[in-house]
Amino acid sequence: MHEARGLAAAEAVLAYRQDVATYLDDHPDAAARRTLGAVRDRAKRLEALEGGVDPAEADALVSAAVELGRYLIAEDDDALAAAREALRREF
Repeated sequence: MHEARGLAAAEAVLAYRQDVATYLDDHPDAAARRTLGAVRDRAKRLEALEGGVDPAEADALVSAAVELGRYLIAEDDDALAAAREALRREF
């Protein structure tokens, strides 16, 4: 089940990433764009591993995406820092 969970997380985050990228086209934010790139890279790595990561890693990816969204909605710098922190985990 770890693989299915990991792939589902990657798929959901990549779909969400598309929406955020569209938003950033109209509302430029260099810090958010860099973090979004890191989210994409992590999701693509998870896909390449066919979801075979610890569930905590899949959850960290989802958390990063959620925190990035919170940063964009509420302009909360702590949320951007939380997103970056979630992406620092290695797998």
